[in-house]
Amino acid sequence: MKFSILFIGLASLLFALDVFAGTGGSQFDTYYSEIVGWLDGAPGKGLMALMFLVAGYFAVIEPNFMRAGAAALFGLVFANASAFITGFLTATI
Repeated sequence: MKFSILFIGLASLLFALDVFAGTGGSQFDTYYSEIVGWLDGAPGKGLMALMFLVAGYFAVIEPNFMRAGAAALFGLVFANASAFITGFLTATI
């Protein structure tokens, strides 16, 4: 029993030496810029406007304040999504 625990511990140390944290990631820059472009461009603004229309529908025509509040909150999130993503990805201590 002790031998197997020792063997597993040594094997994990052996394999852990080959693991390094990545510092690059430049291959994902095109995807990131495309997503930010969608959020800042017409698709993001369209979703934001749609969410505010849904909030108005649930506030006036079919009164449900929880749904209206949720739609307004999601509209605000879509309006500031690129700032949230950039702030989240560039956060430092």
